[in-house]
Amino acid sequence: MLSVIVPSWRRYWMLEARCLPSILADPGALEVIVVFDGPDPSGVAAVARVAAVDGRVRSLEIERPLYPAGKLDRWRSIGTSAVNAGLDAAAGDWLLIVDDDDEVAPGGIRILAQAAARSSAGVVWGSTKITWPDRGVTVTRAEDGPPAFRLFPRGAAMLRRSALAGRRFNPDAYQDDEPADEAFWRGLVAAGVTFERIDGVVYHYFPTASAPAWSGPARSTGANAPVPAH
Repeated sequence: MLSVIVPSWRRYWMLEARCLPSILADPGALEVIVVFDGPDPSGVAAVARVAAVDGRVRSLEIERPLYPAGKLDRWRSIGTSAVNAGLDAAAGDWLLIVDDDDEVAPGGIRILAQAAARSSAGVVWGSTKITWPDRGVTVTRAEDGPPAFRLFPRGAAMLRRSALAGRRFNPDAYQDDEPADEAFWRGLVAAGVTFERIDGVVYHYFPTASAPAWSGPARSTGANAPVPAH
């Protein structure tokens, strides 16, 4: 079974209109766990409305973490506690993390699941369509993934539970000038977990105008690096 984890807080309209419908469009055996990292009555109500139609979705609510105050450091760590709580609660042999303001591409779960079924890799991943707030639409390339991780939205990667070996996202990774996502992926590579790239767009990422586009200064240089949004 596949477990889909959706970290969220106070964006119930995106959950209900974009994110959850894109996941639940797949008819397969999956569970969807929406984890609110703080009180969110509107979000809980939105998930309940969806769950009344499709029982594969449920929600959890955890205490609001104390995230860093700085804009960049906050972006690097936001949502990590919710993701980790979802990983702890998930029952699936495969795991997918989808942000509440993004969506799974049509057929994306099927593409990833089929690849996972025939792969021995710990992570299978595909391309991401990115709708920038000010630069149109781009699609990630092979060189954007491991080992560079230039543009590697977590929703484009399906993880084998056994490959995690209990690893979780580190909310303090920002102290090393690195987003928690990148630190997590690099930790898997360092542990010898294999990544297999598959053909096809599996995820749709919507960066916000107010957030940095990706990565820390050490990895945000060069012709192929993303330009931070201001």
